[in-house]
Amino acid sequence: MAHRLFFPFAVLLVVLISVSATGQTFSFKRHTSSNGLPNNQVFSIFQDRRGFLWFGTNAGVCRYDGADYRTFNRNHGLKNENLRSIFEDAGGAIWALTRGGAGRLDGEKFTFFTKAEGLPGDDARAGLGLRDGSVWIGTTEGLTRFADGKFKSFGRGYFELECKLLKEKESEFIEERQERLPHGNIG
Repeated sequence: MAHRLFFPFAVLLVVLISVSATGQTFSFKRHTSSNGLPNNQVFSIFQDRRGFLWFGTNAGVCRYDGADYRTFNRNHGLKNENLRSIFEDAGGAIWALTRGGAGRLDGEKFTFFTKAEGLPGDDARAGLGLRDGSVWIGTTEGLTRFADGKFKSFGRGYFELECKLLKEKESEFIEERQERLPHGNIG
């Protein structure tokens, strides 16, 4: 009886080992200031539609193309180098959100937006770009929508409205991201 149970168990074990031995392999690269980042404190990582990796540090934004690093800082119009978040809008522009405002990369230079240009506050924390071309930015002073070159801010104290607006846009945001994410599973 024990022999009858051992053989199926042994076959199952061999099959499981062979399946796990043919699984995917992953390679990792450590990105540090010794190989190109402007600083080792990374607060945001984003991969754009062209495949570039963008790193948000407290010394600026760094783009990695798989071989070389390129840093964007005050010399490129980034008025504040303390990055919070990086994202891409529908037109492919990279946005860098900082403790001092929001910057949109236009070619080689950032166009920088602060409270003076219409943000509800200068401490920009999170953002997303939607298919309709609008950009939503959350600051410590409230939520704002950037469209057609203008900001429309909802200010502080509109928490219920902010939740409603983000909830309405959530499915559009998820749908857009799923189109760009690799599909599949491991196992």
